[in-house]
Amino acid sequence: MAILGQWDSGTLPTTVGSGVSSVPTGGWAGGPAIQFDQVASQSSQVRFEFTSRQNVAVRAYLQMPATWASAAEALIIVRPNSSSNAGQASIAGTGAPGQVRLLKADPSANAATSSNGTLSQGTWYRFELRLDQANGRGRLAIFPLASDTAVWDSGWVTNDFGTSAYRVEIGPAYTSPTMGTVRAANIVVSDDVSNWVGRTAGDNLPGPTVNTLGQWDSGALPTTVGTGVSYAVTGGWDGRPAIQFNQQAGSSSQVRFEFSSVSTVAARAYIQMPTAWTASSQALIIARFNSSTNVGAAALGGSSSPGQARLIKADPSATAAQSSTGTLAQNTWYRFELQLNHITSQGRTAVFALGSDTPLWDSGWVTNDFGTSTYRIEIGPAYSAPTMGQVCVANLKVTDSVSGWIGRVADDNGLPPTPKTSWRIRTASGWVEVFAHDVV
Repeated sequence: MAILGQWDSGTLPTTVGSGVSSVPTGGWAGGPAIQFDQVASQSSQVRFEFTSRQNVAVRAYLQMPATWASAAEALIIVRPNSSSNAGQASIAGTGAPGQVRLLKADPSANAATSSNGTLSQGTWYRFELRLDQANGRGRLAIFPLASDTAVWDSGWVTNDFGTSAYRVEIGPAYTSPTMGTVRAANIVVSDDVSNWVGRTAGDNLPGPTVNTLGQWDSGALPTTVGTGVSYAVTGGWDGRPAIQFNQQAGSSSQVRFEFSSVSTVAARAYIQMPTAWTASSQALIIARFNSSTNVGAAALGGSSSPGQARLIKADPSATAAQSSTGTLAQNTWYRFELQLNHITSQGRTAVFALGSDTPLWDSGWVTNDFGTSTYRIEIGPAYSAPTMGQVCVANLKVTDSVSGWIGRVADDNGLPPTPKTSWRIRTASGWVEVFAHDVV
């Protein structure tokens, strides 16, 4: 294997276009990065040149922009000359940001495309692109930090990826559309396509530090709001503690976490659906700018039939995105997650079945009015009308990171709850502990 180009710090490679700069602490781990602030009608890239090769592999840690248009934008291009393309790694959206594409040679066209929602704005990923031109094939995969499991892998795609390459360019390449800020770090270009280049040293932990702003699993309740809030010793999804809300007409029924103002906030709550709810929207996780102003919420609705999840934007509150009717079932536990990025005026919510990391519904990042900051999260039926049936919540957590979902709590594996009652029985071989399971 020969290293054809590399950058981790120091002097930048050859720059192309405009807006290329070095950021001493802008990388995924707080180390150096290359920042691309593309100017309209110009590319914004760095270039590595080498002797012609038939095999080229590129690894680059890339931070997604805060927003991008549905039109495709190449972030890695392998070239056989100054103007032709052999293969590309691009991002796009087709109406909703979050799609990644492997492009073949000239005339450039999609060789493989991920679904919408594969990528999140403002988030670091490890991009790996391999072109095996000797065998007429290419492959692109995208990995989250600290992982060797790709969020998307095109697999080897046989197509026209040219016959040789002598240049790799990294950064927003197309002159239209203009991207928001993109960053790159820990770049390697090699001629070995037998395996992924792989993670760089230190990429074995989650990314930026996450501050926990509030949490509840058991014990004393957080500050309560409204009426009908009580502690349920065994009311949770796994038979452990929960908070129970029996809302009264004309009142909210919630618990509250308060903290210093943050520009990004995420909340997770395991929530048991009521046995019935009306078509009117009812917020179950609500973020507030002050005591009365809403900046975003995860809510229920029904459109004349229960079962709809909604993302609510800021005041005046309105639905920013909603699932189809029937997404949710009454009296059933789900994991709800809400993320608000006030810097980019974006919000996102998703609903997960127990034991799953694949959402039943994910709004994707929605750009709208989500206020300027959050300093309190309230969980439970927030609106005084309509009055909900009994709702239970468990395993609450609030953080200041929107780089990914907070995720499942320990033991959320989709299996029946671990039995809590046991007996000790004396046998010929000694004492044996026996557990009782509920029969379902």
